[in-house]
Amino acid sequence: MDPITQGLLGGVAVQCLPRREGHPIPTWVGVLGAMAPDLDVLIRSEQDPLLFWEYHRHFTHSFAFIPIGGFLLALLLYLFPAVRRRYSFFMLFLAATVGWATHGILDAMTSYGTLLLWPFSEARIAWNVISIIDPIFTGILLLGSLWAWRKSKPGPARWALFLAGLYLLLGWVQHFRADKIQKVVAQTRGHEVHRSYVNPAFGNLLVWRSVYEHQGQFYVDALRLPPWGPIAIWEGGSSPVVEEQNPDPFWTRTPLLRKGLNRFAWFTQGFLTTVEGDVRQVGDLRYSSTTEGLLPIWGLGVENPAQPPRLKILRFSTDRTQALEDLESKLWGENPDQKIP
Repeated sequence: MDPITQGLLGGVAVQCLPRREGHPIPTWVGVLGAMAPDLDVLIRSEQDPLLFWEYHRHFTHSFAFIPIGGFLLALLLYLFPAVRRRYSFFMLFLAATVGWATHGILDAMTSYGTLLLWPFSEARIAWNVISIIDPIFTGILLLGSLWAWRKSKPGPARWALFLAGLYLLLGWVQHFRADKIQKVVAQTRGHEVHRSYVNPAFGNLLVWRSVYEHQGQFYVDALRLPPWGPIAIWEGGSSPVVEEQNPDPFWTRTPLLRKGLNRFAWFTQGFLTTVEGDVRQVGDLRYSSTTEGLLPIWGLGVENPAQPPRLKILRFSTDRTQALEDLESKLWGENPDQKIP
């Protein structure tokens, strides 16, 4: 999720702990510990644009790295005399480790994919129960943290953590409902779902993006899932599947292109499609600026295809104002293509 929410969750988790050595465990260390795993964004290369996509949410986000990350951060902070005079190394290590432990789990709640089980598994775990930015979830953590800081007691932080957990549980429920409605929609079209994906739209748990595969095509829809009343559906159309094992000949001309396509397919969890019919451009159909859009936010392309090719990351520009207006209209349930009681 966004760095502010990550830091808040780490800080609240530390605030939940009982005092040690007569002093509160330093909340700010928990905040730093919860934000530090995203330092993996520094792993990048101009010669290899896919390196960043492979290593973001990689080893620094895994369960196995939690105590290592906590130890390294505590050791770094312990080098400062002002910190060392006030806090023991164990207290710093405890706060840093607790904060670090919250990061990967929260990221796995989103759809990007997190290597929680590295080095034992390269699977990108994505539970798809909350958007990467959710003001309600962030607000719960912020209010709880401020209240706990003002009261100098762990009670408010524990309540905030409990309510945040309930909000994530609501996300699980909505995910289950979206998955069920997706199958109903596919059935009404006479489609057999080969592979599927549902994810909450930006900043809310009411409107969801639905993508499923049927006979070599991805079908995209937007779903509005209110707690009661009819469910609204907006149809987004279809886009061809890029088969990793049998891609267009363009991507098999050189080992570089074939390997690049396979690496990008691993990152996108197989939700690859051609962009606007151009086989030289493949996009991540999990994400679009609109909830039922077919134009991905990012993709993979090739520079100088007639010469020794070079891979490049593509970012497709869209009208953000229009995208937000589109989301707002769906939040209000305006002009759906179909309703299910």
